[in-house]
Amino acid sequence: MNRNTKPEISVIIPVYNAEKWISRCLESIIKQTFKNFEVIIVNDASQDKSFEIVKQYILKDDRIIIINKEKNEGTMSARESGYIKAKGKYIIFSDADDYFPQNAFQILYDTIITDKSDIVFGGYTIINNNMSQKNIIRYIPTNSSSEEIQNLFLEQKIPYTLWGNIYSTNLFKNHPIVSYSGITNAEDRMLFIQLISYAKKSSSTHHSCYCYYLNKESNSYPKISNRILKNIIFSNDWCYQYLTEKNVNPKYITKYHLYRIRYLMEIGYKFSDILSITSLDKTIYSLTSVYNNTNFIFSIHYLLLQKIKIYPKWYSHLKKLYYKLL
Repeated sequence: MNRNTKPEISVIIPVYNAEKWISRCLESIIKQTFKNFEVIIVNDASQDKSFEIVKQYILKDDRIIIINKEKNEGTMSARESGYIKAKGKYIIFSDADDYFPQNAFQILYDTIITDKSDIVFGGYTIINNNMSQKNIIRYIPTNSSSEEIQNLFLEQKIPYTLWGNIYSTNLFKNHPIVSYSGITNAEDRMLFIQLISYAKKSSSTHHSCYCYYLNKESNSYPKISNRILKNIIFSNDWCYQYLTEKNVNPKYITKYHLYRIRYLMEIGYKFSDILSITSLDKTIYSLTSVYNNTNFIFSIHYLLLQKIKIYPKWYSHLKKLYYKLL
């Protein structure tokens, strides 16, 4: 593509210490059957050779440009730098350690043009370190409204991931998008919930349009620490406040509140650092209950997180009661 030609698609890739994977990601993009795109790499002050690797690709392909940040400001800020710079009519996000099937851009582009949607949700393939694969389909009825998409999200029928989808650039250019520096975990939920609130029409394709690589060394692989937990709680609380200020149907607000509780509960199951989770968790949820009964649900949730202190039979009963209440 000639740099003077306006691209149809802008692909935005935040990069931080991704020297092991960025070449695979870029190779999958260069080999796309759809050719009219630009790639915006946002190097978020990487400490490895990511910047040097990307510069070599720029020499070979003038569709690739780089934004080089001298200070690490987190994934949310890096994406913002990308979509502000984007020239395409549509935007696709990618993580640096993932990659695309060869016809992904063509499928997403054709679908968003045909359906006249603001967002098209693509299917994706989860690839483990042992290279085993699992295909996930995100089914969205054509012409789904913002309210319908929010409901699917809050019911956990679609994930809040930004990758694997295609978005109209108008969602970013014609609406205020809130972004924060320093947010590196659950930040995609904050942008996702803003985009679906602005989208008037959404649809999906059953084709796999993204390869999500479960890489334990990657920044996107779940790890736990007090800093990461604070990021997650901040994101959850911000989304709750956002939905409230947007006057979203109260039943969705309640669903989201319960979703937040369940999300942190699942982190408690997934990671061994239970005590550091509960100390922050108890504070945030004692301050943000929607209805009185959620205080009761939180109490059960708090006990469940401290499962190491509960007799097995009581733990089993509490868990059943918790999910019955949800």
